[in-house]
Amino acid sequence: MPQNYVPIFIFIAFIAILIPVTLLAAKLVRPDNPHKAKLMPYECGIDPVDSARGRYTVRFYIVAILFVVFDVETIFLFPWAVKFKAFGLFGLVEMLIFLAILVVGYIWIWKKGALVDPLPQTETFAASRWTRGNFLFPTRIVVSPEHVLRVKSHLFGSSQESIAIGKVASVQISTGVFWSEIRIDSSGGSNPILSHGHRKRDAERIRDLIEHFQSTRTP
Repeated sequence: MPQNYVPIFIFIAFIAILIPVTLLAAKLVRPDNPHKAKLMPYECGIDPVDSARGRYTVRFYIVAILFVVFDVETIFLFPWAVKFKAFGLFGLVEMLIFLAILVVGYIWIWKKGALVDPLPQTETFAASRWTRGNFLFPTRIVVSPEHVLRVKSHLFGSSQESIAIGKVASVQISTGVFWSEIRIDSSGGSNPILSHGHRKRDAERIRDLIEHFQSTRTP
């Protein structure tokens, strides 16, 4: 029995000798000329700027958690496939139920917008034509990394109101039976942006975009 462990001990001894030898050889051979540029942390070729403790949108963590959850759940397919004949029809039905629950969960998170691109540039949200004042020319809210813009078209021309992303103080959403009203307040003293007749999902997306652009904004 002990002779079965001889290859393992030989491998451990080989590694224990190889690591310090290679490190010592690299230390003796390589040039040693440290300076400020070489001692800077390497960030994929980009010079590190600003604080490393910046805010990141929560969508990054949501996508990572969802990947782990669905990846772990699919592991259960392997033992079922190995014992497929032994489980028979009962095992097939059980696995179909399991996959159905998995698909329902995937559709639910997709409907909630968890899989939406977390790094958009500009998005436009139009109010429903079935709400007051929006039948012919629906109000549009445009969210970009620079500003939030409310555009109201008229028969001749259009009117616009805008607030810089850095000046947005708060975003309030009031949801009724069918539609949501959104109010975007400014910290710069300008009038708030008001818009009604939006879907709840669009209103929440507007708020999430504004928070994302504010968190990634370079001061």
